[in-house]
Amino acid sequence: MLRNRCKRRLREIVRKYELRLSYPAGFDLVLNVKSELVEADFEQLQKSFARVMSKFCHEMDRSPSAEIL
Repeated sequence: MLRNRCKRRLREIVRKYELRLSYPAGFDLVLNVKSELVEADFEQLQKSFARVMSKFCHEMDRSPSAEIL
């Protein structure tokens, strides 16, 4: 039950972010989840994901907004 909740939360965050950014061809998004995700605040998860994706895009010479809808 907890595992499914974590998966749903992450899917929603990724879904919202995908509306703002198309990933480069040839890349897969792999998330390594820690046990703290179960109790983490959803807003904080979104901010953390946006920060990581912003760094990734910067490394790929892209400059999208790291905001989530």
